[in-house]
Amino acid sequence: MMCPTCNSTQACKNGYRKGVQAYRCKRCRRQFLESYQKPRYSDATKQRCLELYFGGMGVKAIERATHIHHTTVLHWIRQVDLNALGLELLLEPKLVPNRSQSTEHPYLSSERWLRF
Repeated sequence: MMCPTCNSTQACKNGYRKGVQAYRCKRCRRQFLESYQKPRYSDATKQRCLELYFGGMGVKAIERATHIHHTTVLHWIRQVDLNALGLELLLEPKLVPNRSQSTEHPYLSSERWLRF
């Protein structure tokens, strides 16, 4: 087994981590696993979460329903191309009224507060 840090082949077995053989480098003392695998979700699971989100469900509610962390769901949402889905209306900025058009607070706009 080769150390990913120093590329040394002087590694000894160092127990198991979640069922995967762990090693320790004798040269740099780094601990590493035999193989690293990211937890992967199926495309059907991703599609279900996206359907729930675009159906109006919040990410925390999706987390409670599917037991998938909300940041993972947010990551999937950010990867979606809204133009391809026909949801380009979500990309348009909302019209915010101009500050001069809004009514000002009566106390903050009075001359009494302008003296200071």
